[in-house]
Amino acid sequence: MPPLSLTQRIVIGVVGSLMVLLLISGAIYAGIYFASGGKPQQTAAVPEEEKVVPLDAKDLVVPLIPGAPSDMAPFQLNPERGDSLIAAKVKPSVPGPLDRNKSVIIALLDRENGPGARIESELARALRGKALRQDASGGFTVKRYTLPQQREAAVEMIRQVVKDGGEILVPLDLASLYDTLLNAPGKRILYCTNGAPLLPKLPQVTGVVLPTVYAGREDMSRFFKLGLPPQRKVAVIFEPDDWTSVEYKENMAELLDLEQIPFECIAIDSESSMVEVADSIRNRDLNTVWLVPGPVLSRLGGELISYVTLSRKPVIGFAPQQTEQGATMVMGPDWLAAIRELSEPITKVIRGETPGDLRPVVSNSTILMQK
Repeated sequence: MPPLSLTQRIVIGVVGSLMVLLLISGAIYAGIYFASGGKPQQTAAVPEEEKVVPLDAKDLVVPLIPGAPSDMAPFQLNPERGDSLIAAKVKPSVPGPLDRNKSVIIALLDRENGPGARIESELARALRGKALRQDASGGFTVKRYTLPQQREAAVEMIRQVVKDGGEILVPLDLASLYDTLLNAPGKRILYCTNGAPLLPKLPQVTGVVLPTVYAGREDMSRFFKLGLPPQRKVAVIFEPDDWTSVEYKENMAELLDLEQIPFECIAIDSESSMVEVADSIRNRDLNTVWLVPGPVLSRLGGELISYVTLSRKPVIGFAPQQTEQGATMVMGPDWLAAIRELSEPITKVIRGETPGDLRPVVSNSTILMQK
């Protein structure tokens, strides 16, 4: 047999290598096949990330301002706010009929630093005044729950409220409102929040917006003259991580500009030292401090007030108890009045109306207190 040429030897080597690779691959596949119990392995499908489009301004339900003249522009919301993506995830949910043989449980979803237990008795009193029976068949029962600040724990409590028979849920801040909408399908939700939510028209929800930043221009002008000293330079303390705080700050900045009052906005968060914030105010030569409502200042506002007042600077707060903590004056929402206003749509819902058929409104009551 003649000797193989160089080309033939190369071809035979390549073919042999390929056969060896095929045998090895077959052996590996067979091992995997038998190791999996004789079933071919399947690759788990990776779900596509849900795409959520922010709400468009024209799709938002705008709260009405009571007593506003017919030519007044409607209350405006900023669709660029960070919660528009959360609100866009909320699905319409038509509540089923209420059991008229039982007392309807109204669950107030409060926070540790929220309006407190007084709203429970105030709501019960207002509903009794509308000829509804308390703790009786066909009537109502009011229960107040204190939600934890930690979101996962708050969501778990909301779900437990639903399991315990809560039929009308009343969130008292924007975060708990969105969590309730996402975790309490089929329930009636009537919010009472310091700040207007970004929501489309939904059959399960309506509410009352507290009026902190919605006072009329003339009232605000009188308030500035009353509350701010001459040659004033205002420090506006706000929380950029809280939507309500940012919205309030933007409204106050606009009003201060209109009044030609110089100001600076100082951002804080849960890690901020109140001593350092007070030092920052002093170093910037600001002679008046305005506290914007938010979860951090609801908890630590009294501490900041105590440091600021050491240098004899006036402080404008947002909660009635802050006058006792040293604030010169307070301008803020009247929770009790807002709860009384909320009793009107709650009564209509108990009597059979759908929340989404009732237009949300801005409460018409603001507290103005001097020390």
